[in-house]
Amino acid sequence: MIKKSIVAIIIGLFVSLFNLGTVTAKVPDTAPINGIYDEARILDSRFINYIEKLNTQLQNTDRKIQVGIVTVESLNNESIERFALNIARKWKIGYSQSNHGLLFVVAIKDRKMRLEISDQLSTIFTDGEANLYLEIVKPYYRIQDYSNGTLKLIETIANEKLIPHSKNETIIYHKKQTSTLGNFIKFSISVIFISIIIAIFFKRRGGRGGRGGDYLFTTMAILDALSSSKSNNSHNSGRWSGGGFSGGGSSGSW
Repeated sequence: MIKKSIVAIIIGLFVSLFNLGTVTAKVPDTAPINGIYDEARILDSRFINYIEKLNTQLQNTDRKIQVGIVTVESLNNESIERFALNIARKWKIGYSQSNHGLLFVVAIKDRKMRLEISDQLSTIFTDGEANLYLEIVKPYYRIQDYSNGTLKLIETIANEKLIPHSKNETIIYHKKQTSTLGNFIKFSISVIFISIIIAIFFKRRGGRGGRGGDYLFTTMAILDALSSSKSNNSHNSGRWSGGGFSGGGSSGSW
């Protein structure tokens, strides 16, 4: 019995040691706040700041696009297409209103890279175009200038394909900005209406003592619930909540 246990332990250790060399690159199942996972440590602060500002800018356009960046040392024999697709789906890149998501993955030791494009974004950024854009980084990557090469790639794609330049989209964006005032007015009217209904209810019930406190308590509770709901909806809209990836995009090497 003891011999069998020892044999089982030895086999278990052997399997564990074997798996250490073949395990798939580990990437978080949820997207980091800034959308960047730099396992290979090739991206500098300039690039990180650019991506953070770019995602903020794109969120405030009608297209509502999100960009994710992943760098790893090695894919450990997994295809970069499958690797990128899994990350894009798990991270839910893109907003739920648009499903416009773009992911760039680079594996340094494998010398492979991929632009993963969501189905909705592919209507304005095609696989063929993605293949051409990947040519931008090759001269940089061949001299191991990874951060500047990646910056040049994403910056060019953003300026030419992601950031809207047409007047129509700019007008739509300004309309959405001005709608904030409209929402505030609607909220204020709702508060006044609810307050009147509550006042009538307590007045009909009549009586003295405690009614004023009940009225105030009830009104404040409802207002607090409305405010919390409004705040939560606003907060959720900024999260990574998109999807719609089915393998579109382009891969390359250098």
